[in-house]
Amino acid sequence: MPPKRKTATGRKTKKSSAASNPPLRRNASSSDVDMDASSDSMMESGSESGNGNGLDHKSMAVDAKQRKAQKQQRLEEDFESKARAIKDQLEGLIKNHRQKCMQTQDGQLAKLLSLAQKKANIERQIKEQAEELAYAYETMREEFRAVLQGMVGDVDESIKALNALEEKARQN
Repeated sequence: MPPKRKTATGRKTKKSSAASNPPLRRNASSSDVDMDASSDSMMESGSESGNGNGLDHKSMAVDAKQRKAQKQQRLEEDFESKARAIKDQLEGLIKNHRQKCMQTQDGQLAKLLSLAQKKANIERQIKEQAEELAYAYETMREEFRAVLQGMVGDVDESIKALNALEEKARQN
């Protein structure tokens, strides 16, 4: 059984050997492979030399933290830039939508004003025609009254003439 070594976190793991290493990734660059191999050899040499200071492990941990922080910062910056771009895009869409709404509302308002003017014209025409009709009615009424009074006068004369004839006929 291979000897156990301590990691940067203090846990014991099996000593790595060439046979127990996982196969290399296909998309890994040669510098990544070299760095992995050199870091493995540095870990092994540091633990085997027995210097006990663990500087290599500490610097590796610090480097890992720095890489993690840089990656986190890069991700945050990417997120912020994408969020800004989406926000700008949304603001543009909202602005365009508002402009279209305003144009539509302006068109509808113009149409409404036009219809209100047409309504006012129609109401004015109705009023004028109603006044003309009322005048014509009054005129016809007066004419009809005059005709009726004339007929009443004629009927009165006819009745008087008939009454006079009846009187003559009784006297004769």
